[in-house]
Amino acid sequence: SVTTQKIADRAITEQKLSAALKLKVLNDYVTPEMFGAKGDGTTDDTEAIQNAIDSGMPVYMGKDYLIESTIHIPSNSRITLDGQVAYTGTEAAFQFSGSNILFTGLGGITSNGKYAILINEACQIVEFCLKGKIYCRTSNAISVVRIYASGVGVTRLYFHDLYLVGGSSGSETADGISIETASGGYINENDFDRISIMRCVYAVKLVNNTN
Repeated sequence: SVTTQKIADRAITEQKLSAALKLKVLNDYVTPEMFGAKGDGTTDDTEAIQNAIDSGMPVYMGKDYLIESTIHIPSNSRITLDGQVAYTGTEAAFQFSGSNILFTGLGGITSNGKYAILINEACQIVEFCLKGKIYCRTSNAISVVRIYASGVGVTRLYFHDLYLVGGSSGSETADGISIETASGGYINENDFDRISIMRCVYAVKLVNNTN
């Protein structure tokens, strides 16, 4: 049996730990709480979460967060969401831009806006995996996940192990995954795996407006 409490003595190797657990043990991350977040599900934590992400450090989100504005995910972000995020704005809960982004965890997202996840800029090498449900509950929801490329390329996205729910019961207005290109935009080399989609108008909607 292992009795050590340290990684440094090699009794427990880093290779045996998951990425999320390694962050906790090595303390090599920041949390929104370090930037003033309450994590109580009722206080607006938008600014604290954005500041944590903009710090350039891996971010661990383990509580329940309320956000009133879109959180922007820039290049080289590493985010682990084991808690829940509720978005009360009208656009997207999270907007991705840039490259080399990892967003994983056991948590979920509930969006009252048009989208839960929006990718509408040049993005590449993005891995997105959440074990919890991702909801768009309101009647103004358009798509749970929207990927839009206009004049830029969106490449090498890996979305897996997701549970997407569009609209509320009896008023399904949102698509599950919407992929749209326009005016010189292109989307290629992307992988969507093990995704459950329910209560959506279209599970996956492809629109080509490049002509």
